[in-house]
Amino acid sequence: MSKIRNIKPGLTREQVEALFQSALANERERIKQEIIEELNLEISLASQPPIGSILLGFWVVPPINYLPMNGQVLPKINFPEFWEWADNWERDDGKTWRDLIGLTSDSVTLPDSIDDFLRICSTKNPLTQKKRDSFQSHYHKFRKRNAAPGGAVANPSNSINNPNAFLTLSDVVVEAISDGVNGEPRTSDETQPKQTSVNGAFKVKMF
Repeated sequence: MSKIRNIKPGLTREQVEALFQSALANERERIKQEIIEELNLEISLASQPPIGSILLGFWVVPPINYLPMNGQVLPKINFPEFWEWADNWERDDGKTWRDLIGLTSDSVTLPDSIDDFLRICSTKNPLTQKKRDSFQSHYHKFRKRNAAPGGAVANPSNSINNPNAFLTLSDVVVEAISDGVNGEPRTSDETQPKQTSVNGAFKVKMF
């Protein structure tokens, strides 16, 4: 207290004590607020999807901190968090973001998933793997058409266009026709399930 009295001459012991307690209370409040802010930040981080998350929705413009999954190349200087995340990313088989998607010393590439169907990965279909549209290898059966009474088989002449003929191994099965139950067959330029189109975005920043 003698040092405080020397700094603040003329103050009583009680005044010095009051100043000390006030300063101590202010410091405690400051520390308390810092702790609260740090806790709030940790809670906010824990409640947010991490970098590398995919968000699907009917929005037109991607939400903040997300970018379209269109394969664009991003400069490291503008997206340091995403670059660091990608630099540390590694698949179970040891392949890296650099191997599969794209990463250099000064850039990082977003996945290109426009018009892709997304699926949960597996050993057979590892993370990030891209596949072209396809359908499972299979055969079709066909029934020979009897044209004559008594089960005689018509000659296979012009079998595609002749309704009284039957198919042979050298003939081609052409267009799909209705089976009378499921309506007219739906054909397309790709194999696809029933679907609804949405926008997809990739998280590249936390804040």
